[in-house]
Amino acid sequence: MEDGHDHSAIASSSKEPVGQNTPAHHGKYYFDDEMSIFLVENTLFKVHRHYLVRESDFFRSLFSCPVPPGEKKEGSSDQCPIPLHGVRASEFETLLDYFYDGLHPDYEDATTPLPKKKKGRKATEAWKNVDGSIQQLIDLLSIATRYDFERVRTYAIESIGACRKPLDPVERIGLAERYDIPQWLESAYEDLCVRQEPLKVHEAEHLGLTKSVLVAEAREALRRTTYQLNPYYTQQILGTAQQFDPALVSRIVQQVFFPA
Repeated sequence: MEDGHDHSAIASSSKEPVGQNTPAHHGKYYFDDEMSIFLVENTLFKVHRHYLVRESDFFRSLFSCPVPPGEKKEGSSDQCPIPLHGVRASEFETLLDYFYDGLHPDYEDATTPLPKKKKGRKATEAWKNVDGSIQQLIDLLSIATRYDFERVRTYAIESIGACRKPLDPVERIGLAERYDIPQWLESAYEDLCVRQEPLKVHEAEHLGLTKSVLVAEAREALRRTTYQLNPYYTQQILGTAQQFDPALVSRIVQQVFFPA
């Protein structure tokens, strides 16, 4: 203590009790996560489990299954990937674009519109605008439906519906039946009924015999009823969609396609 100060006392007082300043895990951003390898068609993907587990009951159940004794854990290596059967690589890539490229809506709000591309950030070309990504949205709808991504499925349905250039009504009917979207059916049948052109051969083949006959029946009923209510209208005038009463169109579609 040559300078008149007790250095041992200062050093002792500067020490914190052991464990008092131990870092704590952040409640939201401390992920107990690991990577998994998936085989989709003939392509391997290595991704985090976080989004898959958070958004899908299927993957939550998959990753919670214990590994049988003596067996290697699926997804742990290229030699032992998790196979996703019946899925195209483009569909799985689109799902990952949704999560990793900042295209998903906020976690608390699944109705948030597709974000615009941020300056200085490279985004997947197909996702630059909603109308240019219709096939990607259909891919997203497909895989979300198959693997129980409910919020992703809702997003895909709403985004497809929000496209400035709507899908052809025959395609909407096909997607609605394939992916269980009943709310698309009525408007699609209405569009087929009011348009000027009858069904084309390829459309009838796509719809099948029964639905094609019903479309023809509804179109005839709409024009006949409209002419009876408005005898001054000619068939030529009735060929334009804007001449039909929307309430009448809706009623005939309900009677023909959705009878009580």
